[in-house]
Amino acid sequence: MSGQTLDAFFRPRNVAVIGATERPGTVGRAILWNLMSSPFGGAVLPINPKRSSVLGIKAYPTIQEANGPVDLAVIATPAETVPGVISECVDAGVKAAIVVSAGFREVGAAGLALEKRVLAEARRGKMRIIGPNCLGLMCPTTGLNATFANTMARPGNVGFISQSGALCTAILDWSFAENVGFSAFVRFASHQRTVRSPLWVFPHQPGCQWVIFHTGKRLPSSSCTLSSGHTHCLASWVILPKLGG
Repeated sequence: MSGQTLDAFFRPRNVAVIGATERPGTVGRAILWNLMSSPFGGAVLPINPKRSSVLGIKAYPTIQEANGPVDLAVIATPAETVPGVISECVDAGVKAAIVVSAGFREVGAAGLALEKRVLAEARRGKMRIIGPNCLGLMCPTTGLNATFANTMARPGNVGFISQSGALCTAILDWSFAENVGFSAFVRFASHQRTVRSPLWVFPHQPGCQWVIFHTGKRLPSSSCTLSSGHTHCLASWVILPKLGG
């Protein structure tokens, strides 16, 4: 994964929220509110074809009509619409996307077919995706909160990535009690197929000194080995110092 793609996730110049809404209790509203409430130094672009503004911010009918090239799109629309949304993002030159929508592999064959269509569209444009069916991504050191979580993690020097939403919630609660901070905090899809890739994400993050990676299943030893030789692999956990400068 290139540094440019990583910047689109962790240091985006702008973030489009596809499915942004003012309806209380919805994921689209929570994500938009979090992005607005925790400034990250970039623009927030609500995408909603039925509204001219959402929560006081100018909205755009489609991603193609958004103001300028989009680094990161956060997608919170029904599962059946996501392949088409990803296709539109690819055509608009969006660099990266987070799909928080549920209703894919976890619901059976029909959902798996939808997921394959999403991946096919993303590969067409060489666009990287976190998800589907995920919490999203926080980068407390820059202020980015592209999740629907109720709280923002404290800034610190630990990169945390997990496939478990329940564990992410528990770790966040614990971190506030123990005053632990994070350079980045990611919950990705429970079936995200790459194990090695997440381990190589955080070395690119300024201020990250340790990486904690949790998966829902035991990792093969080959997935726990990096060139430093300082990796600690505890069943489904990987704990390692950041590589590089």
